[in-house]
Amino acid sequence: MLIKVAVIDDHRIFIEGLHSLLSAQNGFQIVHQFYSEHIPDEYLSFQNIDVVLLDISLGDSNGIDLCLKIKKKNPGTKILFLSAFYQNSIIIRALRSGGSGYILKNCSRKELFDAIRSVSQGKNYFSHEISQMVAQSFLIKDPTKLSIESITPREREILYWIVNELSNAEIAEKLGISIKTVEIHRMRLLSKFGVKNTAGLVRKAIENNVLAEISL
Repeated sequence: MLIKVAVIDDHRIFIEGLHSLLSAQNGFQIVHQFYSEHIPDEYLSFQNIDVVLLDISLGDSNGIDLCLKIKKKNPGTKILFLSAFYQNSIIIRALRSGGSGYILKNCSRKELFDAIRSVSQGKNYFSHEISQMVAQSFLIKDPTKLSIESITPREREILYWIVNELSNAEIAEKLGISIKTVEIHRMRLLSKFGVKNTAGLVRKAIENNVLAEISL
């Protein structure tokens, strides 16, 4: 049986690599590939697709919001998140948005193939590391608080400048890093704080007294 796949990722070279990998393996075919969340409405239902491979980071948008949009259009769509993000809070949000599985981009070819096959059959699939995180999340009384406590020094720096109303480009220039890196850190902060936008991020930071701990 041929499994028809759609891929959504903002890195063209990654999609090209996936295309080569799946094309060389019997039983898989990449039918559609998109490089951002801007998908023509006529494709959004993915009617003839068995599995949608979806990244979390999509430039200015994110795969979690897109997953919600796709599932609203066609609840039967099977979505497998394929991402470099492995934070507990991001994974839980991805699954709650309607994802059928979550694997990491450093997975083996075998795991990728197994994951696609499982999700196409209506099953759930998680990388081993992800399975442990998902199981652990049910034992945590306040996962948001735990996530906030795991903020890295670099994320604290970026949070400081976000609170001071600097744009991604301005933060990147000030810290000597790329805009893409700032975007990734910003998204991780949003996920760790369990919020959707900058206003929510600042509010949560104040509520949890995080700002008092930041001084540059």
